[in-house]
Amino acid sequence: MLRGDLRLLYLVWLRTAPYLAENTLEDDPVEPPIPPNLDKLSDPLQAFVELVELDRDLVVAAAQASDRQEPIAEPPLENWLEELSTDEKQEFLLKLVRREPQVDLQLINRLKELAGVAQSMPRSNLGHRRLSELQEIAKTIRNKCHQQEQNTARKKRIKELEALASREAQTWKRVVELIELKQAKPYDEATALLVDLHDLAKHQGRLPEFIQRFEQLKSDYQNRPALITRFKTIKM
Repeated sequence: MLRGDLRLLYLVWLRTAPYLAENTLEDDPVEPPIPPNLDKLSDPLQAFVELVELDRDLVVAAAQASDRQEPIAEPPLENWLEELSTDEKQEFLLKLVRREPQVDLQLINRLKELAGVAQSMPRSNLGHRRLSELQEIAKTIRNKCHQQEQNTARKKRIKELEALASREAQTWKRVVELIELKQAKPYDEATALLVDLHDLAKHQGRLPEFIQRFEQLKSDYQNRPALITRFKTIKM
């Protein structure tokens, strides 16, 4: 923050704003100035977000109005050490020995001054969005991510089912083999395979055929309550 990075302060506001809204007259506060590079948090800032359980979708929403600013290249400041007067060198050494805070930053700023490097602070955008707007944007982002995850999972499942189609007959045979073992773990495995066969039949438009074979299985093994209980978990 001493170097002008105000992202931590903005994240603090983002985390505390909902509580402030509940306990102050301002029920829908306006965000503070938006610091640059909110979409590119450092490891310590990422750790802070995780520590305080800050909604990451809310951070992404806030970052949409945050500029991306690259750090300005600076000349090697050690080349300017000799430009320090003897008194200045002595003063910095004394501060270091006394363990005064931010001595390194004071020295860097002084060397920048000698090198003619402008002391520019990162530019923040004026905040104008209300908390409710940020929360709505975050909700949209969350829904979009959820939809993408569902689409990805659906595509993955279709690939699995298409791979299963080539060994459907062997899978039905394996189901019977597992059931004949009369053990809990094979029953679980057989049930999982039946779920796959059900989904394959539904994907191929052959669900009645699956139901017929499944009902026959239930009839053949109706005297096995543990197995029938597992069969009941298969949703038609």
